[in-house]
Order: sequence, then C-alpha cells, then structure tokens
Amino acid sequence: MTILDNLELDDYLYLDLPNDQDLSLAEARLGVKFPYLFWEALKIGAGKSIDNLSVQTDSGYKPSFRCLYHPYLDTDEPHALSVEDLAALGYGQKLLVFSDSGGVRYCLDYRKDERNPPVVLFLPTEEEGSESAISRLADDFEDFLFKYLVRRK
Repeated sequence: MTILDNLELDDYLYLDLPNDQDLSLAEARLGVKFPYLFWEALKIGAGKSIDNLSVQTDSGYKPSFRCLYHPYLDTDEPHALSVEDLAALGYGQKLLVFSDSGGVRYCLDYRKDERNPPVVLFLPTEEEGSESAISRLADDFEDFLFKYLVRRK
C-alpha cells in the first residue's frame, strides 16, 4: 500500500487521465521534471479533486483544494499545470502551480530544488514578487500528501 492508495478522488473536470507520454510532453513544455509521486498522482487524479486533503499553514490558515491541475490542457485554461501563472507576477518560471483555492495557489517550488521541490502555497495578498507571499507547506510532494491527507478510518 502506498500513500496514493489513501487518496479519495472525485470527478471535478471530467477529463481523460494522462498517460506517461502526456506527462513527458508536459514536462518538456513546462521545463521541469515532475517528482515521481507527483507523476503517479497525476496519472490517477489529474482533473479530479482530492476529497480527503486537509491543509493548514503555520499561521492557521486552512485553504481548500480544488483539483490536481491537468497536464495537457491549453495554457490559457485555468486548470492546467502552469509555470507562467506566477512568472507574470515576478516569480520566474520555477513555481509550478498544480492546484488552487480561488486566488491561493499550491505550487512545486523548483527554485529551491529542481529534483525534489518543496510544496508551497502562494497567497496573492502580498506585493507581486514578494517572498512573503510564499508559505512552505511540505518538504516535497510525498511529505505534502503524508502531512495533509485525512486518513481513512
């Protein structure tokens, strides 16, 4: 049993799931290498909501989790994996947005580690380009799921 077995997924965007070729193309388009567990999570849950994810920042803020963005939607689609989304706000091409909660965005932070990026939360309340808008949630994607999944009883 892996941590992915604990994901409770619900249809959100009703899209076909990506395969390995789709994910390789997405990596090339985005200029990043997905962590293994994130890759596997996309294959079972891209475009779907994670119903049993409970997230809380150090400040006590509890953002919701809309869905795992899909790797092969058009770049102007609001639920596509994107590095351009936050690049336009002054954060470069190294924050990969993989989900959102309205204006709040969940990201893999490739600025710190290109092989195993930490998971951060972007809060749009701060000045564009400000590091105070970035809140670290987990050391990597596996840690993110482990820390924030509500366990089945």
